[in-house]
Amino acid sequence: MKKIHFSTGLVCLALLAASGSSGREFYVSLQGKATAAGTVQDPLDSIQVALDRAQAGDAVIIRGGRYPLKREIQVAHSGIPEHWLTVQAYEQENVQIDGGQLTDENPQFSDLGTFNLKGVQYVRVKDLGVINSHNLGFMVRGPQTRHIELIGCRSDKSYNSGIGIWYAEQVNVLRCEVTGANDQDLRTPRQRLEHEAPHEAISLAGAQYFDVASNEVHHCLKEGIDCKEVSAHGRVHHNFVHDMPRQGLYADAWFGLLEDVEFDSNTVTRCEWGAGISVEGTGAEMNNVRFHHNILFKNRASGILFGVWGTNGLRRNIAIYNNTIYGNGTKKHWAGSTGGIDVRSANISHVRIFNNICSQNYAFAIATFAPPAEAQTLLKGKDVVIENNWLDSGEPIDEGGGVFNRTYPYAGKSDFDGNPMFVDPAHGDFRLQNGSPAVGKGETVPEIGGGKNLGAL
Repeated sequence: MKKIHFSTGLVCLALLAASGSSGREFYVSLQGKATAAGTVQDPLDSIQVALDRAQAGDAVIIRGGRYPLKREIQVAHSGIPEHWLTVQAYEQENVQIDGGQLTDENPQFSDLGTFNLKGVQYVRVKDLGVINSHNLGFMVRGPQTRHIELIGCRSDKSYNSGIGIWYAEQVNVLRCEVTGANDQDLRTPRQRLEHEAPHEAISLAGAQYFDVASNEVHHCLKEGIDCKEVSAHGRVHHNFVHDMPRQGLYADAWFGLLEDVEFDSNTVTRCEWGAGISVEGTGAEMNNVRFHHNILFKNRASGILFGVWGTNGLRRNIAIYNNTIYGNGTKKHWAGSTGGIDVRSANISHVRIFNNICSQNYAFAIATFAPPAEAQTLLKGKDVVIENNWLDSGEPIDEGGGVFNRTYPYAGKSDFDGNPMFVDPAHGDFRLQNGSPAVGKGETVPEIGGGKNLGAL
């Protein structure tokens, strides 16, 4: 299981801070004029006009207020490596770009967001808000779209994703907030009412070399952060996802090969599933996905699920380690028995599950597709190794398969039991107390990693 290393958005932020804005500044205000010079004393009245004027090294600076649109915003020009083009709010003022009046008369409407970056490079968007989007909030779309930063932005109320990254490269989404995404009530009159709204709150579809970090996603109507299709070489980390009706985090090879993606240091609570790992599409495959140092607690179904949705395709070289999985699962769930780590799919190969703390989950700590009498043989044949995990769920509860296939509790080579001694799990503090028996019990697996302790913290 080879671990590929790549640069992260934190490095890019440092480079941006060093390069800064070295060109002109174009100011926009609700009190501006179409004929203005674009200075702070004489601002423009149109964000699009300012973007049409701005070139590499320039900055478009938007004063606070709500800006209703008649057409979607398009970033018109690119920056260059030493001189990024910047679009940002003015000195912590609240900018709301309102897409509520946009219609689907534009032939490209289905591919657009309220705020669009397509075919541009070296552009940084900072501290902007988008509301009432009849399609996506922010859309970063290839081809030839790379080196894009969304920092501190907000999307509230969108029919499609709040933030979508489609076939773009070197994209960083940092410290953003998405609420109210995937709301069918925001479709236009000419859009049919389907069984659900398209995509997810933050969607990474075919993204390459991405960094999605320190965002908050909550109170949307579908999944939280979804890395899917042929996305590769990216990291999803330090995000807070809560109060969602489906998976908080999702890795899904919808088609093609999804590979080399890392989910770490995220917190997910009060969602349906904490995290899902699936291959839904025909002929699709997943390779080299690492899921570690995450905290998944009090989700209604299992903390981590190897899903059986769609075609239930092959997942290989998957590592699940050093996660804290607490209080997940509910009685008589529609999927059947739910609990901690839920290896429900049998279409897997080369899987390592170790160093996790599975505590106080409902039906089981860890369960697999394999009946007890066949478990060791079936799991060994697929090179599935489950060992060195903390399991304290007590006697497992078998509620059958529900909508999904049945699972069976499986401890593997795991000897730990009892109280792992969290600081305050009732209030979400899963640090280990001094003297915790989980301290110093971690293992490190070559080419994967690990830690000296069990669990995430």
